[in-house]
Amino acid sequence: MEMAHVLIPGEASTLCAFGAVLADLRRDFIRSLRCTLDARSMDELRQCITALEDAGRVWVAEEKRIVESVSFQREVEMRYGGEAYDLKITLPDVDVTELDEKFVAECFHRRHEALYGFRDADAPLRIMAVRIGVIGHVRPVPLPEGAGQADEPQLAGRRQVFLHDGWHDVPVYDKATLGPGFVIAGPAIIEQSSSTVPVLPGWRAEADRHGNLRLLRAGQSCS
Repeated sequence: MEMAHVLIPGEASTLCAFGAVLADLRRDFIRSLRCTLDARSMDELRQCITALEDAGRVWVAEEKRIVESVSFQREVEMRYGGEAYDLKITLPDVDVTELDEKFVAECFHRRHEALYGFRDADAPLRIMAVRIGVIGHVRPVPLPEGAGQADEPQLAGRRQVFLHDGWHDVPVYDKATLGPGFVIAGPAIIEQSSSTVPVLPGWRAEADRHGNLRLLRAGQSCS
């Protein structure tokens, strides 16, 4: 694959779980309308948006221990009368009283034209559904920093390893002793409780301050 740089997380076995902790929360609230766009249906649309966003705020309140703020993504599924497929248009996160029939229609015409190359200003517009994406922005979590305390990499032993050209007697290092900036040239093995990292000939491993290992081919740098 000719890769020259590989990043190995400090706790590779729990990376997905850690990502889930850092990620913002999201839930979509959807309601069907199925009406023709006009002055009356605009009232229904505004009421629907307000109701769904209120439901979203209730949901976010249940997660308030980890959520710092909330934002909304407004989408309306629409089509020209007689068409079989919907298009999603995005509406701005402004006061619903600022949304009017002309603005919503223009949003749809513009989207349809961008996708299909034309608009039909004389055709009736159908509102099929309203979708509100509620995003709970999670408080930032500081990344842990590595705690290697040794002045130089500590050899934990040696091991016979079979590489492409035969068996090699390679050094084994304990990852817990690797402080930021430590460099280990391959061939070598770096062990920790949750994973084992082989460093191949022609490669080196560099530890950073967050406990990650960066594997680099000879002649490559982290930058």
